[in-house]
Amino acid sequence: MSSKKQKKNLGQIIFIIFMLLAGMVCGVVVGEFISSAEEHGKATWEYLLLLVVAIYVAMFIQIVVHETGHLAFGLATGYQFSSFRIGSLMVLKENGKIKLRKFSIAGTGGQCLMSPPDLVDGQMPVVLYNLGGCIFNLIVSAMFAVTAFFKQDSPEEFIFYVCIVVIGLAFALSNGIPMQVGMISNDGMNALSLGKNPVALKAFWTQLKVNEQIGKGKRLKEMPAQWFEVPTDEEMKNGLVAAIAVFHANWLMDQLKLEEAAAYIKQLLSKKTGILGLHRSLLINDRIYCELVVERNISEAIYLHDKAYEKFLEQMKNTPSIIRSEYAYALIAEKDEEKAQNLLKSFEKVAKTYPYPSEIEGERELIERCKL
Repeated sequence: MSSKKQKKNLGQIIFIIFMLLAGMVCGVVVGEFISSAEEHGKATWEYLLLLVVAIYVAMFIQIVVHETGHLAFGLATGYQFSSFRIGSLMVLKENGKIKLRKFSIAGTGGQCLMSPPDLVDGQMPVVLYNLGGCIFNLIVSAMFAVTAFFKQDSPEEFIFYVCIVVIGLAFALSNGIPMQVGMISNDGMNALSLGKNPVALKAFWTQLKVNEQIGKGKRLKEMPAQWFEVPTDEEMKNGLVAAIAVFHANWLMDQLKLEEAAAYIKQLLSKKTGILGLHRSLLINDRIYCELVVERNISEAIYLHDKAYEKFLEQMKNTPSIIRSEYAYALIAEKDEEKAQNLLKSFEKVAKTYPYPSEIEGERELIERCKL
C-alpha cells in the first residue's frame, strides 16, 4: 500500500474513531439515566430514542455552526459571500442576487465558499477562514457544556446538551487535526498546506476565484488562461496545487478541445500527485467520456467503468458531468437508446435546480458531441 493511500486510510480511521468516541460518551450519559429510569417515570426505550434523536439534531446543529464559523471569520478577514450549503440545500449569490438551489458533494455535510480578497505580495489571510468552523464548534460546545451543568436535574435537556457538546468537540477535532478524510482534505490540512506553501496559497486563491466567476455565470473558457497553467510535477504533490491541474483538464473540456483533454487526463492520471480522491474520480469520468466520444475506444471505457467507479457513480449520480458521461456510455458503449434517453431526462431534472447555469451550458455542448 502506498504511503499516500495509507494517509487517506489513517484520516478515515481517525474520523471514525472520533465519531465512535462521541457516540460512546453520549451512550454512557444516557446509560446513567437508564439505570434510574423508573425514578424519572421513563421507560428504557424512551431514553434510547431520545439519544438517537439528540445525536442527529446535534450533528445538524454543529454542521450549521461549523459552516457559520467559516462565514463569520471569512467576512471578518476580507472575504465576500459566495455560497452556503447545509446537506443539499444551498444559498448562493448569483449575479448579485441571493438564490436557493439544490446541490451536494459526496463526503461533505455542508460547505461555505467565499470570494477571496486580492493577493498582496502573494499573501492573503487564510488560517481563520479555514479554521473558523472548528473555532465556532468549540465555542458553542463550551456554551452548551455550561448549560448542561445547570440542567442535570432535567434528563431530557441534559442528554440533548451533552450530545451537542460531544458532537461539537468531535467535529472540531476531526476537522482541525490535519488529515484527508475519504476524498476530501479537511480544514486543518488546508490551513497547514497554505501556511507552508506560497504556491498552494495561490492555488487556493485561484480555486475561490474560479468559484466566484462561475457564480457570476462565467464559464471556464471565459476566464484568464493563466489561472489554469499546469503546475510542475513537484508542485502537484500538494493537493491544493494539484487541483489546478484538474482545473486545466476542465478548462480544455469546456473549450471542446477534447483530443487535447483526453491526452492530458490520461497523462495526469498516470502521475503520482496529490490529486484528491474526488477530483481523481471526476477525471476518470471525463476520461471515459473522451475514450467514447473522441477515441471511440469502447473497450477502454468499459475497463475504466469498473466496480470502484460504479460505487463513485452512486454517490455522485445527480452531478451533471456524471450524467453526461453516463449518457455517452449508454449511447456508445451499451448502445441502449432507451437508457440514454432516461439519462437525458435525469439531466434536465437536475439542471432545473443546479446552482451553476454556466456549467449546465457546457455540459449540454458535450452531450451534443455524443450524437455526432
